[in-house]
Amino acid sequence: EWDALLYARSRLVHAAASQELAAMDVPYLDIADGAGLLAECRKAAALGMTSKLAIHPSQVAGIRAGFLPDDAAVAHARGLLEAWEAAGGGVFQYRGRMVDQPVLRAARRVLVLAGEVDEQSAEVAEDRGGREPTIHVDPGSPTPRDHPANEDLAPLTGRLGRHSSS
Repeated sequence: EWDALLYARSRLVHAAASQELAAMDVPYLDIADGAGLLAECRKAAALGMTSKLAIHPSQVAGIRAGFLPDDAAVAHARGLLEAWEAAGGGVFQYRGRMVDQPVLRAARRVLVLAGEVDEQSAEVAEDRGGREPTIHVDPGSPTPRDHPANEDLAPLTGRLGRHSSS
């Protein structure tokens, strides 16, 4: 079933990301197959999905486990961001791999998902000094997800992985 829906899932992830909306994967239908649910959640998360619909309460723990980063991913993200700070910003190498802004944003997102950094403090803003963008904490600044044009969609879909309670 995964391969048959891969194209549709990919399109959904792309469309949601372009509008900073959550992308929720379809439910896993085999309620008794916890290992299969976890594997499919990990695939969906790797593809860029932000969550998965549950059809039974017993699936909630497996879905959470499949979408939350493990300890190794959190440690890697922490190390990458510390190395970026030590490098003074810009593009650099970490453990033999090139790191630029999209990689830094992904690392920051890992820390948000792990609960180590809140979403507001993970925002990326341009530094006026001509350097690469820097990560800063500014809880009062508006973000693209707060733009009035997105308000009509928020109750239906949630934004950036958060789901509306209305």
